[in-house]
Amino acid sequence: CLFFWRDLPGRLTRTSDDYSQARMQALKAKHLPAIVPAAAERVQIWGAGKAGRRFARDLPKEGVEVVRYFDIDPAKIGKEVRGSPVLHLDQLPGYGNEITLVAVGVRSAKPKVRAWAARHGLVEGRDFLLVA
Repeated sequence: CLFFWRDLPGRLTRTSDDYSQARMQALKAKHLPAIVPAAAERVQIWGAGKAGRRFARDLPKEGVEVVRYFDIDPAKIGKEVRGSPVLHLDQLPGYGNEITLVAVGVRSAKPKVRAWAARHGLVEGRDFLLVA
């Protein structure tokens, strides 16, 4: 046996609220300004769905304002999320002052996000961060 993994049902990562997804997102929001100074005051979020709204919930507590959201869902575009407008994703390259936090809840989206960003000249770590 080269590798053995003990995955017991009672382990803390399965039973403690400290390891819940909500707690992890709150920790990301808390430490985001220290790790990414560009995100210390204002950000924009790619994803106006559940993942984006959930991540954005904790940012104001840390003094970070979400100024706009971007999405591809026609039902969300033109609406507001927590007082910030939802714009079509194609408009994102025109908004370059704030770092974009990508909070797309679809697991297979990361390669597509990176490919789309590269086609539009956006650099991961400078222009956008994957947070969900």
